[in-house]
Amino acid sequence: MLPGYSNLFGSRAGASGAQARYHATRILPGRVLNLLLLGQNYHLVHHLWSTIPWYRYQRVYEQVGPALAARGARVGWRVGAPRG
Repeated sequence: MLPGYSNLFGSRAGASGAQARYHATRILPGRVLNLLLLGQNYHLVHHLWSTIPWYRYQRVYEQVGPALAARGARVGWRVGAPRG
């Protein structure tokens, strides 16, 4: 594993229970990143709904993004513990 990779995309230390699923990874929205990373910038969508193919992650996120943010999902480049 690349140094720092788990800190950027991986799970938050100390997260457990039902809320942990929203902290398992983060979403870094953007069309360019979506193409460069083959949808892995929306990897939380995969963690929550593993049967959705990667090329639909962005579309799903656009529909459920506000609900994910309300549940404390990590969206964007903000570093640190999620609020809430």
